[in-house]
Amino acid sequence: MSEEREETRYDVRAFAQAYVDADEDGESGYMLGHESYSAAMKVHYQQVLAGLQDLFEFSWDLAGLRSGDSAFWSLFRSLQGSYHRTVQPVARYAEAGLLYKQLQERGQYETFEAGMETIAQSRQQSAEAHLDIMTGLLSAVLGDRSAKVFTSADLRAIGIDDTAPTLSDHLHDAWENY
Repeated sequence: MSEEREETRYDVRAFAQAYVDADEDGESGYMLGHESYSAAMKVHYQQVLAGLQDLFEFSWDLAGLRSGDSAFWSLFRSLQGSYHRTVQPVARYAEAGLLYKQLQERGQYETFEAGMETIAQSRQQSAEAHLDIMTGLLSAVLGDRSAKVFTSADLRAIGIDDTAPTLSDHLHDAWENY
């Protein structure tokens, strides 16, 4: 009995998200202390992006851009970098239990928690706004191709498996480095 998997749909917004996720300097899906998992996620994101570039017949290759599209490329790259710069203040902590305990002991945990919730909400709004603009830029450059929608099956047909690695497949690294 074969396992049926849900097909992911890839529209122009998902294509923009793929650029963000595959960004060499970005951290989408990466986890501090899980180097093997992080490396696998980076490869995964880059492979999905490569597949979508093939399917949409587009890459931000400066040599291949139409006249006038280089300004879009510059803004797109700027947005891609900006997307990753707004993070939770404790995002780089491998373990923040002691910090949380000290905040509780000093009566500041509720203030901290409320502030973190506000930051998380504004981070989500910022991410959505970045993707809105990036989607618009891609749509402008792609023209009619921006209406296309692809699926996991389309990626598999060109040799790309869009199944993301799982953290559990890479937990052995955490124990080896412990």
